[in-house]
Amino acid sequence: MVARRLASAAVDVAFGSAPDISFPVHEMAGCSVVVATGEIDIWTCPALRKALDAATDSARRLVIDLTEVTFLDSSGLGVLLDARMPGRQHGPVVLVGVAGMVRRVLQISGVSDAFHYCASADEAAEERTSEVDA
Repeated sequence: MVARRLASAAVDVAFGSAPDISFPVHEMAGCSVVVATGEIDIWTCPALRKALDAATDSARRLVIDLTEVTFLDSSGLGVLLDARMPGRQHGPVVLVGVAGMVRRVLQISGVSDAFHYCASADEAAEERTSEVDA
């Protein structure tokens, strides 16, 4: 059942009449990786939330890859913060590829310390594997 949810989340998640919104989810060494691209705003947040919900059902660690995100507004920030809520996942939410404007939004809003950061999804999965082995 979990695999089915991930498979359905990996398919383009569309909201409203914007069929080009896509947030694929894939498994990597005990992590669910959600890949976000483009603008994360009031229009795309429902699709991102749906992908994050599917991802948190199956993984011990949630990794959100923001490498290709070009814009993040307060509604997108809210979705990222909601992913950290107790009961939604086990372990820290890891943000990957945070740079430029996205990093600035996290800093200005005062929530940059609320997340764990890795340079890549591979690094986040490697950290997860090290934690399990310890």
